[in-house]
Amino acid sequence: LLTANLPTMPVWDLKFVHHPDSLVLASHGRGLWVLDNLKPLEGLTRSVAQKPLVLFPTQPGMNLRAHYSGHPAAPYYSVPNAPQGVVISYYVGRQKPTFHKVKFTIESPSGSRLAVLHGPSSFGVHELVWNMRYRGPHPLRIGPPVPPGFMNRSFGPMAVPGTYRVIARAGSNQAEMTAQVREDPRHPIALSIWREDLGLGLTARNELSDFNRLLNRLQTVKVALSRISSHPAPKDVPATLVAQGRKLEARVSHFENRLYNPLIQRNAPEDSLHYLARFHREINMAYGVASFFLQGRAPNHRMLAILRKRRGELRKILDQYNREIRPAIAAYNAKAWHLGQPTLPQGKAIHLHKPVRL
Repeated sequence: LLTANLPTMPVWDLKFVHHPDSLVLASHGRGLWVLDNLKPLEGLTRSVAQKPLVLFPTQPGMNLRAHYSGHPAAPYYSVPNAPQGVVISYYVGRQKPTFHKVKFTIESPSGSRLAVLHGPSSFGVHELVWNMRYRGPHPLRIGPPVPPGFMNRSFGPMAVPGTYRVIARAGSNQAEMTAQVREDPRHPIALSIWREDLGLGLTARNELSDFNRLLNRLQTVKVALSRISSHPAPKDVPATLVAQGRKLEARVSHFENRLYNPLIQRNAPEDSLHYLARFHREINMAYGVASFFLQGRAPNHRMLAILRKRRGELRKILDQYNREIRPAIAAYNAKAWHLGQPTLPQGKAIHLHKPVRL
């Protein structure tokens, strides 16, 4: 089977090297083929093929610490690297009715949920990659959608080395296994530092999530009030409610404008040189520093002081919203309900998450 596509190459010119769970084929420097993961092929037995859902054992994922020293010259020939993370291979049997998606939940040794992934549910063998990170912050839904990536902060802090639980669910079927995350052997780091960095990153992620929820809610209220604030005012809305709605919209806009600047393109950070970035960018940058730039180093006292200051400022902003803006929305809703008009989304009070201690 392996030599069927090589009719001009004698089979004795091939060298087979079977590494654990991988296969390398070389031909005197004229060609090289690598199969990174043989576990699905080795594990797909006749009995396994009769099951509705099977997880194959995984190869350990490694937290490689990358070092960038500029942009190298373009090579004449290159091939893609193996995916960085834990490759999850699974088999879906023939099912009627078929599943919509296979849901994967990654849990820490303590049982807390790190991430949720979804994979194809069609018949056969599939694979997906867990990037060894916690789930990212609650997304900001103001402005045009931004493609996922580093500057969008769409993923969370790196998981510490250890053993994690992978649970797959498809309909009423469930399968689970363990996955190993290992540290870069070139740069060993004490587990206590890993945990300190992770706790700081999760705390900053939760704070950014709280702030994004606040901004999303303010934007939703402004959009709902835009009909009332139009000129001329809608004829079906009483004048007293129109006046209160316009006053509330001005109050919400003034409060939001101190926090978020819609003129900045969120995928072009250099715009902050031309427009005032405001507080949201500071919280976003604090999350980036806490989650991605420590690189296995314990945070120093200056970084901790800056993060504590940002946390205190964010707490004051949330307290002001809960104390002033949210009651004003409730007062508008009370009058709108009395007059038989649509109400605004109010939601629960938003409180700052407590710091994460690991």
